[in-house]
Amino acid sequence: NFYLTPDNGLVILAEKYNRWVSQVTSYISSGPNGMGSYRTSTYAHYDCEDIYMSKVSATGNIDWLHILPKRQFEVVPIGNQSGWFSGFTYYGFFDAVDNRPFYAGFTSMVGNGAIHLFFNDNDANVNVLQPGGKIKKTMRFGKSSCYQIDLDMATGKYTRKALFNNNDIPTCMPRLASVMDNTLWVTGKEDRFLAKSKIVVGKFVVAN
Repeated sequence: NFYLTPDNGLVILAEKYNRWVSQVTSYISSGPNGMGSYRTSTYAHYDCEDIYMSKVSATGNIDWLHILPKRQFEVVPIGNQSGWFSGFTYYGFFDAVDNRPFYAGFTSMVGNGAIHLFFNDNDANVNVLQPGGKIKKTMRFGKSSCYQIDLDMATGKYTRKALFNNNDIPTCMPRLASVMDNTLWVTGKEDRFLAKSKIVVGKFVVAN
C-alpha cells in the first residue's frame, strides 16, 4: 500500500509473505477385482509475517522505518482428485482465482493524519510492537482478535489496540475489506460442517 503524506512524502506498507502448495495422497486397499483407489487432496499454505512501515520524503530520503512483528499461518483446501489405479479419475471443485488467504494478511486506510491497519492476531501478541519480542503464531483465527494499528503519517509513531474477538462471531477477513471514503467495509465468514457458511458484514468508520 502507498499513501501520499501532507508534506509530499510517501508512506509505504509491505508484508513479508510466502505461499506454497502441498498434496496428500491416501490409498485404499484393493477391491475384489484387484484394483485399489486413491484420493489426493491439495492444500494452499499462506505464511503472512511482519508488516514493514516506512516513509520516503519528497527529497527521496527514508525518514523512518518500522517493523511490526506478525506471524499468521493459514491452510486452505483447494481441491481433490480421486479414482482407481486403472486410470479413471474425476476432479472436485478447484478455485482457479486465488483470492486467498481469507483470514491472514492485513488491510489499511487513511484518516485524520494517520494510517489505520487492521489484521487478526493472537491475543498473546497484544504488547509486541517492536522486533525482538516473542511472537506467537496465529493459526486458529476463530480464537483470534481483530487489531487496529494507528500510524502517524508525520512522525511514524504508532499504537495498537484490540477491536473485537472473533470467538463468538464469524471470523473477520480484514485483507478482503473494501475502503469507501472514510469507511472500511469488512466481511466475516464461519464455515459450518454439513451446513451453509455464515456470513456477516460490518464497517469501521474513521474520522477524516
